[in-house]
Amino acid sequence: MKHVLYFLSILFFLTLTSCKKDQGPIPVAEQFLEAIQEHDYDKAAEFGTKETNKLLKQFKKIEELNGSEATEKLNKITILSEDIQGKKAMVYFKEEGNENEQKITLEKVDMDGEKVWKVAMKKEEINVIGDQE
Repeated sequence: MKHVLYFLSILFFLTLTSCKKDQGPIPVAEQFLEAIQEHDYDKAAEFGTKETNKLLKQFKKIEELNGSEATEKLNKITILSEDIQGKKAMVYFKEEGNENEQKITLEKVDMDGEKVWKVAMKKEEINVIGDQE
């Protein structure tokens, strides 16, 4: 019964958030980072630009080659702030156990006639995040 209630509450939350026209950068970044933590690159791709999705496909292939070693869950993410400048935004966050502030870039793109925020991950950001551990 607990699992059913948990599933329904998640479903309700997703329904509410999906109905908003402009979620803003923070909710998009949160959903993207949660999907990455769960190693669900297909779900993360929903929140990314085309370029980001290319990188996610590479991550997925690497994990498939590495096998079960890559299934560890990352630490909890805490969003600190956002900096919106026109069609670009930076969302700053910290990972539990790592005191270094990290960032993720988002862009406002046109999808089906609506402007929405999408994660615009760059290779440079991936290297910086990896070096901060």
